[in-house]
Amino acid sequence: MDAGTLVPQAFAVGAGWDVGGADDGAASDGHGRQQGQLKPGDQVTGTIWRRTIVALSKDGVRQHTSEAPRDELQMNAALGLLAGLLAALTFVFGAVRLVRPRSPEPFTWDPYGRRMLITVLSACFGAGLLTVWAGIPWPTVPAVVVPVVAYAAGVMYRGLHHGVAGRT
Repeated sequence: MDAGTLVPQAFAVGAGWDVGGADDGAASDGHGRQQGQLKPGDQVTGTIWRRTIVALSKDGVRQHTSEAPRDELQMNAALGLLAGLLAALTFVFGAVRLVRPRSPEPFTWDPYGRRMLITVLSACFGAGLLTVWAGIPWPTVPAVVVPVVAYAAGVMYRGLHHGVAGRT
């Protein structure tokens, strides 16, 4: 058996076990509500990961420890969105080069491309890290990043198109 494999096993709670940590033996439904006490002799299902019990379950109620593995899809969403936005950015810049090979401005690396790259990187990693740290679900990442990048692209394009922003 791999040390990183989750293994649910049924067992009886033994005397002297600290099954609840700060909750004094109470199982929680994940919303902070207490769902009864675990007593010695109670039949529970424990999930073992890397030789440590990381979750207890009794009557459909689960209590997890902080060591339980989590699916943190927020950064996966952020990296996937980063790849998609970079692909879209590359497509737009390439299409402009094909359509207008002699005058691709303002769709050049300096200054629009560099600014868009920094915007996309900052928005994706910023939103991804903030949602991981705050525990916000992963669908929030594209819901925040796409409008931010679209708005920034519009503001930069208008600024470059009307000559407001100078070259850096």
